[in-house]
Amino acid sequence: MAWRSPLISLYLLASVACTPGMGQEEEIVLGKKRSEWLTILKEHKETKFRRAAVVVLGVLGPRVKGVVDALYDAVENDPDPEVRREIVLTVGRMGSEAKGAADVLGDVLKRDTAGAVREAAALTLAGKLNDQAFTQVFRLADALKDPHPGTRAAAAEALKNLGEKAKIVLPKLTALAQDQKADRFPRLYAIQMISKWGDDGTLKVLVGIFEDKEALTAVRHGALEGIGRLGDKAEPAIPVLARALSEKDVELRRAAALALCQVGDKVRDAWPAIKAAYRDGDNAVRNQVIRLTGSIGKDKEAVSLLAEAAEKDANLENRLAALQELGHLGSTAMEALPTLSRLSAEDVRASVREAALAAVSKIKGAP
Repeated sequence: MAWRSPLISLYLLASVACTPGMGQEEEIVLGKKRSEWLTILKEHKETKFRRAAVVVLGVLGPRVKGVVDALYDAVENDPDPEVRREIVLTVGRMGSEAKGAADVLGDVLKRDTAGAVREAAALTLAGKLNDQAFTQVFRLADALKDPHPGTRAAAAEALKNLGEKAKIVLPKLTALAQDQKADRFPRLYAIQMISKWGDDGTLKVLVGIFEDKEALTAVRHGALEGIGRLGDKAEPAIPVLARALSEKDVELRRAAALALCQVGDKVRDAWPAIKAAYRDGDNAVRNQVIRLTGSIGKDKEAVSLLAEAAEKDANLENRLAALQELGHLGSTAMEALPTLSRLSAEDVRASVREAALAAVSKIKGAP
């Protein structure tokens, strides 16, 4: 088929042409013994033949004698970056069967002169070999400052995929999160990681990232998500989140509203900003502050706002959310009963009538 690259065609051909060798000790692929392919990889002057040898050895697989050692030797010594990159990807496809692969790829990540090869090594450590990549956590952390953008991004992804096993390099991840010149995706990965298992200084770092008006919106958004992820540890940042409810960018307002839902009981200190957000033009922001009001609403003003949202919000899901929160408030929401009774009897939407009736039942039935 014309669209296939020569290497893909060779791979397909080799995969069906590999035979035990009819009485011979060596496998034969495309008419050549395994030892001949090993020699081609090591000694042939033309790049295309060495790349072909890599493909063939990949088909033979890591359990065949000499294959893995030959690939490891070539990834260190072959002069062509395309050959070395092909070897890295081949080793990645072999997965855990390629013994010692993580250490070899860590060496590649540190020493190879070609950015594309280092990127392939980091991507492999982020993917099929991630279960072994914890042995290379420091090299991956060093690669966060690699001059090649793709390598930096792939190293950050590998660390993210390692989860708790990457916690040991938290200081470097924190530095990356704060680096105003860092690429977006590595920085976002770092923000995600430090917010999951950061120390006492993490909240200050995240607040600083959000308050940097020059930062990309996606990065500031990630910082707000990270603040929310800290849960009740983020209570000192409640004033910051309250101010963020009035940000011009809707994604920031949504993230701030969600983060407020995730922090501790002191979120009621943000009530003026929460109340103002009932007038937000975005359905998702209003939905979050409705849910938030239900969790803290113990006064007449909160009940009144929920009742008004249940009756007048432009979004059906928000009306239903307000009705649910009123029901959850129980006897505290007694003052909403006239509105709820009217909705249960007169609203044109059956779902609203049913939700209002359920709220009435919970409020009246509450001890």
